[in-house]
Order: sequence, then C-alpha cells, then structure tokens
Amino acid sequence: MEEKVTIETQSRAALGRLKPAFRACPEAYSELCKAVKAGRVSVYRLQSDAHDLTVAGERDGDDYFLWGVAGRGLASGLVQLKQLVKTAGMSSLSADTAFAGVARLVRGLGVTATHERDMRALKWEVC
Repeated sequence: MEEKVTIETQSRAALGRLKPAFRACPEAYSELCKAVKAGRVSVYRLQSDAHDLTVAGERDGDDYFLWGVAGRGLASGLVQLKQLVKTAGMSSLSADTAFAGVARLVRGLGVTATHERDMRALKWEVC
C-alpha cells in the first residue's frame, strides 16, 4: 500500500482510537474532544505498509502541535507526517508526552526532548 492520508476529524471511531494515548492523562483526552468539536484540532489517519496511525493536531504558527498519536509504526508514520508538515509550509512538529519510552523511540529520528516534571516536551525541526 502506498502512503495514504485520510481526514477523520468527524469520526467518533478515530477519537476512540486516540483514547489509549491519553491513559496517563485522561483529562487531556476530554480537552482533545472539546478542541476537535470546536474545530481547533483536526484528526487524520496516516497509512502505509509500515504504519497505521491516527493523529490529532493543530497548527500553531510555523509549528504543528500533536495532541495525540495512536496506532502502529510510530517512527515510520512520523517520517510521513514530517514531510506533510514541511509541505504545508511549517518548520517544526511538537508534542508533549508522559511516556519516557515514546521520547526514547523518537530520539533516533532527531527529535529533541526536554523533561519537566512528569512530562516530556518533544520538538522536531522539519526544514
């Protein structure tokens, strides 16, 4: 399968697929649902042979902030997302995660992580 992007902002199933990504901070999942309903956050599905990810995010100036990512093939999917963000004219991707394993996994892709309390802020330059 070649790389495919589907807009799923109106899909309850897509929001349901994102819920496990918020198991460490369920209140943030409620905020995500409100932000999607308000039209601030979009939900996409990125698919290829190497990955099948549901991604929720919003543009913040030149940055694309990831609210949540769930599925399989995170590293491969982030490479596809990086290209999409770059094509859209943005210069970086950012996210916050409560999971140290996620921060370790994406470090190999050139993502920088800063640790503050129980969260890690991730930043990835796409230029």
